[in-house]
Amino acid sequence: MNDSSETKTTKLVRERTFKVRLSESEYQLLDTNNPFGSIAKLLRQSAVEKATKIHNSKADDDEKIKTTKIVESSYSKIERELILELSRIGNNVNQIAKAINTDIAGTGTFDKVKLLHLLISIDQQLREIRPDDR
Repeated sequence: MNDSSETKTTKLVRERTFKVRLSESEYQLLDTNNPFGSIAKLLRQSAVEKATKIHNSKADDDEKIKTTKIVESSYSKIERELILELSRIGNNVNQIAKAINTDIAGTGTFDKVKLLHLLISIDQQLREIRPDDR
């Protein structure tokens, strides 16, 4: 194994929690104009940027903090739910494949009709998710 080709990424652990109360109009404003898909990500990014600007305005040149963007997944809630559902479907397909391979290797009888019904069901679910894919 080549050590230079391996790159480990460590996930940032956030240990601190702050509660913020918003009026309904403030919440709607943040929710509808949010490029991050999460109000927590929007507030975090905005607060870090603002705190960096305040710090840098008071600091000497050698003490200034470099502005960095928080890079996180920007999937919407619906996209995350779709990815999770597709993952579940993939897991089911893997379980079916394992059952087929185990049965072929064994001496038991294989229920082809039941498998066909399962595969048709998966196909129908996929078509419901993406009806324009025909």
